[in-house]
Amino acid sequence: MKKIPYKIALYSIFFIAFLPFHTLMASSTSKIPKWVKRANAYEVNLRQFTKEGTVAAFSDQLARLKEMGVDILVFLPVYSLSEEHPGGPLAEVYSIRDYRSFNHEFGSVGAFKEMVDKAHQMGMHVVLDWEPEHTAPDHIWKSKHPEWFSSASSKEGVLDYDNEDMCSEIKDAMHYWVDEIGIDGYRCFHAKEVPEWFWTDIWEELETKRPLLGIATVEDPQLFEAGFDMLMSTKLYDILLDMAKEGKGGLELESYMKWRKELPGGEHLFMNYITNYQLNTTKGPLRDRIGNRTKMLSILTVLLDGVPLVMNGQEAGLSNALPCCEKTVIPWYSYIRAPLFTKLFELRHQHPAMEGAKYVPLTTNSGGTVVAFMRQSGKHRMIYSMNLEDRHYIFQYTTKVPEDLPMIDYFTGEPADIPNLNKQYTTAGRMEYFLWITPIK
Repeated sequence: MKKIPYKIALYSIFFIAFLPFHTLMASSTSKIPKWVKRANAYEVNLRQFTKEGTVAAFSDQLARLKEMGVDILVFLPVYSLSEEHPGGPLAEVYSIRDYRSFNHEFGSVGAFKEMVDKAHQMGMHVVLDWEPEHTAPDHIWKSKHPEWFSSASSKEGVLDYDNEDMCSEIKDAMHYWVDEIGIDGYRCFHAKEVPEWFWTDIWEELETKRPLLGIATVEDPQLFEAGFDMLMSTKLYDILLDMAKEGKGGLELESYMKWRKELPGGEHLFMNYITNYQLNTTKGPLRDRIGNRTKMLSILTVLLDGVPLVMNGQEAGLSNALPCCEKTVIPWYSYIRAPLFTKLFELRHQHPAMEGAKYVPLTTNSGGTVVAFMRQSGKHRMIYSMNLEDRHYIFQYTTKVPEDLPMIDYFTGEPADIPNLNKQYTTAGRMEYFLWITPIK
C-alpha cells in the first residue's frame, strides 16, 4: 500500500496549526464561475421524478424547468448502486457500488450525456452529487483493493485517503464525468471527512479545463480554502425551522447574515433551501416541518444573498415524503407553486439588486416576529418584509425604510406605500408578507 508522502501530512498539520483563520480564508483557492452568480438551482431525483424513472423521461421536462427559470440541475447520484438493499426493494441512492458506472435503472450513460448536452444547449448546467467518504458495502473495490478502505470501517466501506492509489482512482472517476460526460461540477457530501489537500488538488486539476462549480453540503467556511465555491446553508435552514415553529427568528437571521457578510477572504456563496431530498426522506414533507409558513419562508430563500435550491416536486406543492428505497413517484397533479418560483427566479435574473448587493436588515421592535431586509445596488432596491405571527401584529420600524426611490409591489405592480410603512406604528396581517422593488426598466 502506498502512503501519502510524510512531508505533505506534516506540512498540512503545520499549516492548520500555525496560520490564523483570517490568513487561511484570505488565500481561498475558489474561483466562482460567472454562470453561478444569478443562478437558480433545482434538485433532481431521477428515480422518483417520473413513472419511468429514466433520463429520457426527465429530459422531456427540461423545457418546463427552463421556462420556470432553472439554471443549475443538481442530480442525486446517477452511479451504479449496491446490490444489497435491506432498507427496501431498491438501493439507497448514496449507496454507491461503482463511481464510473451509470445506474442502469435510469437508462444508459449515453442517454445521460445526451441530456447533459441538451441542458447545455438550453443554457443550463449540470451538477452531480458525489459521496467521497464511504461506499456501498459491496463496492467493486472491496474485493479488488481491500487496502483502499479504512481498517476501522465496519459494514460500509470508509475510504482510506492515506492510500495514494485510491486517491488517484477516485480522482480519475471525477475526471471521467467532467471530461467524458460534460458535467459542470459536484455537490460533495461528508466533505469534512476528506483531507483538505485532496479537495485542493482535485479542484485545481478539474478547473484547468473549464470553470466548474464545487458545492459542499456542510457549512464550514474552511472548505472555501479547500477550493469549494459554495456551501449548503445548513445554519439558515435551522433558523427557518425555528421561524416556523416559534413564529419569530428575525434576530437570529440578522446575526447569521452578519456572520456571512464578515467572513474574510473575498466573495463566498451559499446555497439557500427550505427542503431537499434528505430532509424530505428523513424529516417529512414541508407541511409537517414548516406548515403554513412554507410560502413566505420559501420566498425568503430565493431573495437572500446566495443561490436558491428548489427540490423537485416543491413547485407542485409536494405534500408527502418520498421513501428512499422505494419507487414512489412525485405526484404531479398540479404545479401550484410554479408561477411563484417563475416570478421569483425572473427577479433574480433581471433585477440589479439581486446580484452582489448584500443583506441589509430593517430592524423593528417586534423582537424578531417581523422580519424585514433590503438589498440595494446603486439606484436599484429590493425590500422584503414578513410577519411570522399567526395573528395581526402592531410594531414599529426602528430602522427607517428609505423613501428616496420609487418602488412597486412586485406581485401586484401597485406603488409601494413607504411613508405609511414608516409611521410610528404599523399593522401587519397574520403571516402577511410583501416584496417591493424599484421598477425594472
